[in-house]
Amino acid sequence: MGVSSIGVEGIGFAIPVETVTRITGELIATGTATHPGIGITASETPGDTADGGMRVVGLTIEVVSASSPAEAARLRAGDMITAIDDIEVSSMTDLTAVIAVRSVGDTVTLSVVGADGTSSEVTVTLADRPAA
Repeated sequence: MGVSSIGVEGIGFAIPVETVTRITGELIATGTATHPGIGITASETPGDTADGGMRVVGLTIEVVSASSPAEAARLRAGDMITAIDDIEVSSMTDLTAVIAVRSVGDTVTLSVVGADGTSSEVTVTLADRPAA
């Protein structure tokens, strides 16, 4: 990326090939594309490291959308997601990246620490995200 008198030049972005393949296949087959989701809003949860520092240890659910896959899986505000399909997540970007390569109707397994401190695994079936 370079900066010149006309502004920033050479900005680009990448979409994972798995996501492109899924979406183009849907567009060819149906004329529309779906965007899988679980129906939550969450924020990063900080935790202490052994050396006295801080790091993100998971995502604390703030809102569970009504009639969403998360509600069906009995997830609640205050629960913390630490992994999806054994892939550690520490941001909504991480969570979205793992879900984006899946399809609506796929199931994923969330590692969750409940608001009461108990750990569990929860299976969630992905649904199409509503239009914003």
